Amino acid sequence: MSRGDQPALPPSREITSSIGALAAPKTPPHPVQTSTLPRDERITLISLLALCFGVMAFGGFRLWRRSVDDLMRSEGSRRDGHQG
Repeated sequence: MSRGDQPALPPSREITSSIGALAAPKTPPHPVQTSTLPRDERITLISLLALCFGVMAFGGFRLWRRSVDDLMRSEGSRRDGHQG
């Protein structure tokens, strides 16, 4: 079969029907529709994730605040001439 004998694909590479109208491509279902977890369990898991994020953010803020306080104390003792 030579190159001229092959049927040409439409520019969009979608399959056309016999009268030339484009056929609708099949799309996979939305991920929420295919979830294997019941709605109550999903809500519980999302709530636990939010709680863990909040605890971690609070802990990070406290550590940052403590390091700033330590830095301020060490700056003050350097100005006063104390070592330590």
